Amino acid sequence: MEYVLIALLVILAVLAAVILYLYRKNGKIMKDTVSACLEELKKSFKITEKDAGKFSRIKISGIMNFNVKKYETESLGNLCVMTMNMGLMQMVSFILTPMRETCRCCPSTSCTS
Repeated sequence: MEYVLIALLVILAVLAAVILYLYRKNGKIMKDTVSACLEELKKSFKITEKDAGKFSRIKISGIMNFNVKKYETESLGNLCVMTMNMGLMQMVSFILTPMRETCRCCPSTSCTS
């Protein structure tokens, strides 16, 4: 019975080590992805980071924490980068809200031509 308990503890320790390794590795990949995407956008657009205010850290159900950064992209619109890094649940989202452009043939914003 002792050996079974020891074997289970060893298995749990190995599993915890693997999870920690993946957590750190994926966290670095997430940061690198955000940096690479922003650098790519900066090649074509002027990007200015803005204060997301009370939305810079969103907490859901007390355990899920989302970090939000807001950017203004000149002539493109607003960019929101949302990250969540919670153990094996990790994500990066880029949300682009384009500027509303007026019609090229008239000053209307509801023209369909």
